[in-house]
Amino acid sequence: MTYQNYGGQNYGKNTRDPGRLVTLGKLLDPEALRAFLYPFANRDVMFQHHDFTETTFNGDPWTKTVDAGPDFAIAANPGGTLRFTTQTDDNEGGSLITPAIFKGDLNAGAEIRMKGSSWANIAAEFGFIDDVTDKTTPAVTDIDTVTFGAGLAEGAVISMDTDQTLQTLALCTDSATYTTQTKALLYNNANPVAALVPTADVYFTWRVQLHQDVVWAFVFNDKQEFVYSTKLVPSGTTGGIQGGTAVRLWVAFANKVGSASRTYDIDYIDFWQDRF
Repeated sequence: MTYQNYGGQNYGKNTRDPGRLVTLGKLLDPEALRAFLYPFANRDVMFQHHDFTETTFNGDPWTKTVDAGPDFAIAANPGGTLRFTTQTDDNEGGSLITPAIFKGDLNAGAEIRMKGSSWANIAAEFGFIDDVTDKTTPAVTDIDTVTFGAGLAEGAVISMDTDQTLQTLALCTDSATYTTQTKALLYNNANPVAALVPTADVYFTWRVQLHQDVVWAFVFNDKQEFVYSTKLVPSGTTGGIQGGTAVRLWVAFANKVGSASRTYDIDYIDFWQDRF
């Protein structure tokens, strides 16, 4: 019998909900079985699930950076959540970032399930970066003409910023190899013209998957049903990320236009990567 090699890129591009109970009824399907078992193959796979069930946010493996006022703190919601509360000043925000332990060449991927009390007057971001100088605001400083902040050489993030003309989710990339900073909109597969704006007080899951230099982005709705996706494949100087460069997982928020304080609840964050 010939066995298909299965890696992080297969797991991350699988939109058949491998972590849901409904999948248990489909385990005779080889693809569903491989996706279900991937997180448990610990000799070949690094996989971590953070449900934020602790009483006080312990930080590990995250480094937290916030402006005066905004902060991340555990919120006593069912199942455990980490809540980011915004300040009311324009461009005040904060972030969480891991050590540089991920590589596209090792098929790194990650997802975050979160909801916001409002998605108006906010910048939000999730994905992989090598570093950025200002960690109190998202790394993408301009989505319309894609621009990343100082100190960043590699980045692949789902980003939105309501200060911009484009106010829907976009996959943005930058690289020392693919030097033209690039974006791709996330579209609904059932309606290719309907770009995504998250709904207030409804959980959405954002996923970023790397495979060598290629980047995929997926969004799942509150029922964990796959609804939006896009990808960036390197071509000349555009698209993609340097898969051999170590990057960090990153989530960031910033208030816009001096709006009232809002909350963003993170239900969980998963991340994974092949060991070799």
